[in-house]
Amino acid sequence: MPFSLDCLPSTACLVGGAVRDTLLDRALDYLDLDFVLPELAVEVGREIAHRYKAGFVVLDEQRRIARVIFKQGTVDFAQQEGDSLEKDLRRRDFTVNAIAYNPRREELIDPLGGLVDLKNVA
Repeated sequence: MPFSLDCLPSTACLVGGAVRDTLLDRALDYLDLDFVLPELAVEVGREIAHRYKAGFVVLDEQRRIARVIFKQGTVDFAQQEGDSLEKDLRRRDFTVNAIAYNPRREELIDPLGGLVDLKNVA
């Protein structure tokens, strides 16, 4: 991580390709991290960018998505869609992209069985 996990609220979850690639033991040369937060996604991103003197841009003001640009990669912070993380994950394109990881709790969240699908692909 290009920033301390202490900067994240306990409800922030890493989602998408970075989780999938880590589970497949794929090396990541350039970080492309995506976090989902139930609230204050843009504000958390802005605070991290300020603290680490990184670039910052709001990608979608209406959907509350922001990007922090570090030398080694980008980190997106998106407001959760729906009233739960599971609802947000269910809207994703593939089950392997609907696996979330809460780094503060060291918890993998896989409501759609993406781990089984990864094992069948690997």
